[in-house]
Amino acid sequence: MVQRDACLEELDDMRGSRGNLELGLLLLMVLVTGGFSLWLYSLAGERVRRDADQFVSDKALLLAYNVNTQNVGQVRFVDREWRADRFTPVGQTFDLAWQPAFVSARLMEPILPSEEVRRHARHPLGVYVHDSVSRQGERYRMATVGVERGGVTWGYAQIGIRVTERDAPMKRFGAVLAMGNLVALGLAFVVLRLTLQQSRQPLAALAETARSMAGASLGRHRFVPPEDAPEMAEVARLFNQLLDRLATTQEAQQRFIADASHELRTPLTVLRGEIDVALRRERSTPEYRSTLETLRGEILRLSRLADNLLALARLDAGGVPERRERVDLSTVCRETVERLGCLAAEQGVRLVVEAVEDLPVMGDALGLERVLTNLVENALQHSPA
Repeated sequence: MVQRDACLEELDDMRGSRGNLELGLLLLMVLVTGGFSLWLYSLAGERVRRDADQFVSDKALLLAYNVNTQNVGQVRFVDREWRADRFTPVGQTFDLAWQPAFVSARLMEPILPSEEVRRHARHPLGVYVHDSVSRQGERYRMATVGVERGGVTWGYAQIGIRVTERDAPMKRFGAVLAMGNLVALGLAFVVLRLTLQQSRQPLAALAETARSMAGASLGRHRFVPPEDAPEMAEVARLFNQLLDRLATTQEAQQRFIADASHELRTPLTVLRGEIDVALRRERSTPEYRSTLETLRGEILRLSRLADNLLALARLDAGGVPERRERVDLSTVCRETVERLGCLAAEQGVRLVVEAVEDLPVMGDALGLERVLTNLVENALQHSPA
């Protein structure tokens, strides 16, 4: 029973391990999908920002080309003509002293450039793309370029788009990506749950087999793994071996109990007979002494018998074999007959030993005595008085 409970605990641990595996796989999927989504979102964001910077740079160059060098505030800028599919730009121009000359209609007031923007705008490398903030707190992504004709700078032109307008597609993409991740994780969880539940069925059948084991039928139980779970074949083989060992141990225990009850019955009967005989009438001191010596011999035999039964139990369990030594069989026969004489007298039978003085054999003295005792007991039991 203890081994069966241990087996059930092991199966529960295996099912717990499967549950931990399910949780671990789900967390791994969350990390993988989350990491991939962040990478994809970052990649898309970089592409959107790069396209926006290219857009404002191209439009700034176009605005600078359309500026009248005699009057940098004179420029044709119509919102619907400069609008693109995704962006609606704003524009403004400045004279050489960075005084606003033109501001598009979508700007309530000009966005004055910082010293850093002015410094980079004078650089001959071309367009400078930067962030700017209006007085109302609106952030713009702007491109600043000098208005040049024949190597002479006549002023500066700027084109910008709102950062919120630029990032709007990324917000929509992020929402779609998050929803897709949730759907994918939900489907993956369902598939993983069904897969692990199907793989857990052989363990459940194994646990049910272990729970249904009865004490008298251990050897008849066998666990047969399903054909669609070949990985359980080794577990089934080990489980069936455990059942065989449990059945063998149980049989050994039953034999031990039967042997103990049988072997102890005769010495106890002899003790009772000797005591009854001694109590029938008054005895002399030598007679009492003889009776006590007989009783002492039986008690010593009981001690040796207990040791022998323990050795027999170990032998049945696969332990060390019985000890073999040189034994005088005639002596064993005489001691057995003398010890069982009282039992034979009660049945009106006289026991006689006819053997040579020295009859050596190799064996276990107590085991031989037990065999002779069983033979004599059976003879007394089945012999007429």
